Amino acid sequence: MFVKSIANVSSIKKVYGGKLVLEDVTFSLKIGQVSLLIGPNGAGKSTLSRIVLGIEKPTSGYVNASDVVFGYLPQRIHLNTSISMSSECVIKFVSGLQDIDYSIVKKLGVHAFLTDQVKELSGGQLQKLLIAAAIMRDPNVLILDEPFSDLDIESQADMHDIIQDLKKSSKMSIFITSHDLHVVAGYADQVLCLNKRLCCYDQRELQDKNFDSKKLNIYKHDH
Repeated sequence: MFVKSIANVSSIKKVYGGKLVLEDVTFSLKIGQVSLLIGPNGAGKSTLSRIVLGIEKPTSGYVNASDVVFGYLPQRIHLNTSISMSSECVIKFVSGLQDIDYSIVKKLGVHAFLTDQVKELSGGQLQKLLIAAAIMRDPNVLILDEPFSDLDIESQADMHDIIQDLKKSSKMSIFITSHDLHVVAGYADQVLCLNKRLCCYDQRELQDKNFDSKKLNIYKHDH
């Protein structure tokens, strides 16, 4: 079945201070699909995410994402926890909205700590809070940069549930970066392996190569 692309990344090259960070990266994000970008630390995953978002400009190449509304959960976000700030205030601040959609808050389970101070939240609660803020504007593309890092097992399971629920209940494209192939490979529609350059496998190819959850550790990267 044909699935329409919502964002196209073409021949991206990025050079920082004479150092090559990304080279000839091309792929598409499709409506209603989950894409997993994996690679070791320093592979260029966060840089590529920022280029897709338009936060950074590529040295060459382009991103065609006209009329796309992005939601973004960065790998690190620094909140001044010495300031008295409730979870609800954080959602309003990050989303830029004064009136928030409480159905989203309830769906993600954030309503249980909406009046709590952000400095009192666990890592998992904070991630849920920031995802709520990221999807408050009903984005076409949701970019999650290392959303499972620093989370305990229970919080990781909650994050998996949230991502799969978003995939089932909306038409947004979800783009996840990780250094761990195990993270969402079981339900990702495409897996993009990055180490400056890109090698792509779709989910059907992963299954054909026996990339089940018990055998992911035998995958050998040649790039």
